[in-house]
Amino acid sequence: MHARHKYCLGCWYILDGLPSNRCPECGRTFASDDPRTFAVEKRSRRPRILIRLGAFLAVVLLNLAVILPALSPVPIFRSIKIVEQLLSPIAVQDWAEDGLLLADGRQIQLPGFTKLPAVSPALSEATKRGIEITNGSVYGLMRIHHWCGNDPVREHIARVDLSQLLTFLDEGEHLNESVQASWPGSGRISQSGWNVSEYFRFRSWTNMLKDGDTSMVGAIAQ
Repeated sequence: MHARHKYCLGCWYILDGLPSNRCPECGRTFASDDPRTFAVEKRSRRPRILIRLGAFLAVVLLNLAVILPALSPVPIFRSIKIVEQLLSPIAVQDWAEDGLLLADGRQIQLPGFTKLPAVSPALSEATKRGIEITNGSVYGLMRIHHWCGNDPVREHIARVDLSQLLTFLDEGEHLNESVQASWPGSGRISQSGWNVSEYFRFRSWTNMLKDGDTSMVGAIAQ
């Protein structure tokens, strides 16, 4: 029968025949006459290593969960809502070529237009939450569809100028026939809302108009 060795409880180093009662490997002390301070059967270190590794990874993940959202300009672990609102909205019951039919009995034409389109998914979406009339302009709300799964925006309601919207989509008849977007949108509107890529094109176009860049407005040959 093989002699039973004494093993360090800290690192399982063999403690037989040492000149002192301290493990030369890890520095843990033991007493040769106290079996509670050493082991007589060598055990695998793997479970202890796995436990320490698991604890280390848990600490790292916890720190990342706290630090990354603080460093990122875009929230990582929560969805974003962008919801714009109308000032004193007025309900729209319907529309005809000669204007919007409001719940208060009025009928108004959009600025710059002689006729509205007979059918328009964009105008339906933009007026179903009511309209705002401010400084001679008419605004509505559009649901924007952020279709990419990696996009943190989960709800987006944008306030849009209805005259600019129809001009961008080349819908309806304008007072000035020479006015149209040089690269009109296709009106990619689904039940989920207006495609976010086309909405951003619309935003870029309207911003250039505000800056006085008329290159974004093409002329129809007379």
